[in-house]
This record gives sequence, structure tokens and C-alpha cells, in this order.
Amino acid sequence: MKRIFGHALSTVLGVGILAVSPAALAEPAFRVRADVRAALNVDEGWAAPLNQAATVLADTPFRVRFELERMELPRGATGIILQYRYNDEEDWVEIGVFDFPYPKGEEPRSPRVSVVSTAAYAHGEPTVDLLAGSSARFAGGAGVNLAAQAPSWFAGKGGHFEFEWPLVVRYYADGPVSNAGGDRFELRLANGHGEPLAGQRIAAVHLKIPNRHLGGTFIETPGRIGPLRASNGDLYFMMEPTESDNVFMMVKSTDNGLTWHEVDGANRPATGDLESVDARLVGDTIHIVHQITEALVYHAFNTSDHATAPDTWAMTDEVGATEESVSQGASMIVRSDGSLVALCRIDALLQRA
Repeated sequence: MKRIFGHALSTVLGVGILAVSPAALAEPAFRVRADVRAALNVDEGWAAPLNQAATVLADTPFRVRFELERMELPRGATGIILQYRYNDEEDWVEIGVFDFPYPKGEEPRSPRVSVVSTAAYAHGEPTVDLLAGSSARFAGGAGVNLAAQAPSWFAGKGGHFEFEWPLVVRYYADGPVSNAGGDRFELRLANGHGEPLAGQRIAAVHLKIPNRHLGGTFIETPGRIGPLRASNGDLYFMMEPTESDNVFMMVKSTDNGLTWHEVDGANRPATGDLESVDARLVGDTIHIVHQITEALVYHAFNTSDHATAPDTWAMTDEVGATEESVSQGASMIVRSDGSLVALCRIDALLQRA
């Protein structure tokens, strides 16, 4: 079992897999809720019937509610976390807490899946017996809100519990990596050591990429970054994958903007700090200037109508001017003969005596 986001959960003590009767194991339920704004304990806003995999939209928060059947717990037992498995891969991955669209925290990240916040209820708000699954007596539960684990529950309680989690599945995640339409994500409850809990039913969602959805994060620049149209009609746009992974992506659409995907991701530029970028399409090449604090950098991308190397990065990270500037401002001009002139801002840095 792969653990990517620790959150110090390995220190949680006293949680183990507790047996329940064979009859009870078939009864716990889950349900996916599409309306992340719905109140915690209302019977509405669902994405699919009970115990059925739901379709969720990329970059759109949703919620999933679990029933969990447990015998009496030892005093101090805590540590219910959530894990996912991607497209039937072997590893189950702990789901970390990174809000959307801005992954706040000391080390913000944007993983494939994360626990997010919801304005619908407070963390730890009690649940009611809402799902028509388990026949064991209802013993409590809570809503989780921007937290790595469910609130503690107390010794001396056995029966079934209900927990609800707000989640998001991103189109692009740190790496950068991307999810695709039709990807399957299984979800399960585990203890603080990453061991799956008995007495639950594994949930599942399938990802849908909405039409005309770019995903990613816009480059923070006043310059022109697209869409740029090649001679064959293909569209190109420059993006960052996430708020926490500031690198270039060139995304492409072959259907007039209905769907988008990255091209030549294996060879993307290495220079980050995308705060001043400008681009021009000349013939079959997109020319890009990119100013960082230390220098002006040049990149070039061949569009799909290029004769010998279509849809490839032709030039990455070529350093031009090396004068430092505390505020960036790059631009480019195409002259009548097709040549390019790049302009950038150079500040005089103030030196303290």
C-alpha cells in the first residue's frame, strides 16, 4: 500500500481491523453526492443510486457517504482515513487534504484526488441514519471537512456509522500527470496505519471531462497565450497543470475547442515561474518568450501542420538576455518579413549599503 501524503497519521494508535458477522458484511452501503452544497443529512443531490458507481466531473467537488459496521471499539480508537485506487492499479493511495482550486497549506500540492472543503457543514458535524443499507443499529458518525481523518469516535459503541467526505478529482495534477475521461477511482476507508477497515463497501466513481474544459491553471500574464489556430484548424493553448506545479503545458484541440489534451508532455520546457509569457504563431511554429527574474527565455513549439516534426517542442529553455528584473514584462513583435523582436523589462536593482 503506497502512502504519499503522511500527515503524521502513522502515529495514530489503537485502530485495528475488527471482525463483524458475515451477514453484516454484505449490508453496509455507500452513495455519491453530486451536490457539494447540500446539507449533510438531507436525502437529495445524489449522483447515482445506493451502492452504484457514479460519474463525476473533473475539477468539480463532490461528496461520498459511507456506512461502516463495527463492533465495540477500544477506548481511544481513532484514525479513519480515506484511500483511493486508480484504474485497478495494485496500490491504494492515501487521500491527502488539499483544497480546490487553491491547495492551501505549508506545502500545497494538487494530487489526482484530494479531500477539499465544503460550506455545507462544519468538520465533525454529526450524521444521522440516512443510507438505507446496514440493518445494524445506528451508532453515530460525522461529516469530514478539509481534514485528513474523521473525528474520533468513542469506546463502547458498536453498530453502524455514517461518514461523508468532500473530494475532487483533477483533470491535471502535480507531476504533471493527467486523468482522462472514463478513469475509475475506487474509494475505501482505512485506519491510521493504512489498513482497510472491515465492515464497509468499496465505493467507485468514473471521471468525465466536460466539453470545452481546459483544466489546469492559466498562466499569470497579460501576454498572448492562445488559443492559436494552425493552418489545418487545430487550436493550441498554453497552460500550467496546477496552482502548485508551475511548468509549461501545450494543450491542443482538434475539434474547435470541444476537447483538449496536452501534446509532447515528455519534452516540455523545464523553466518554471510562468508570470510573464508572450507567444506568436508564425507559419507552423509557435514562438514563445518567457521572462523570469534572472533572464529572458525562448521556447518554440511545432504545430500539427509542421512538415517534419509535428506537435513537438522544437526549442526549450534557450536563454536570451540575462539582466535581472524584479518585475517581469516580456512581449514579442512579428515584423512584416516574418522576423521576431522580443522585448523585456529590466529593472535597476536597489543595493543596500
